[in-house]
Amino acid sequence: MGEGEVEKKLPGGKTKKKEKNAKAVTITRSTRNRRKMITTVSGLHYFDVKNAEAAKLFGKKFACGASVSKAGAYTRPLLSST
Repeated sequence: MGEGEVEKKLPGGKTKKKEKNAKAVTITRSTRNRRKMITTVSGLHYFDVKNAEAAKLFGKKFACGASVSKAGAYTRPLLSST
């Protein structure tokens, strides 16, 4: 069993292994003003995606403003739309 794995015992004596810190992209949406939303995309660094390029691509694809914000140890693209 590796460092980041958790083992769970199932009925019948079987075991199931699951990664403790699974690599995933997280998308959250928060309200800025009454009808304006900010979408935060985090976890892209696990997949070797450059945040500046991702922000530029998101801005073009979704016709909104996009920027890279430094929050904590990692930077993450932010999308802002109405």
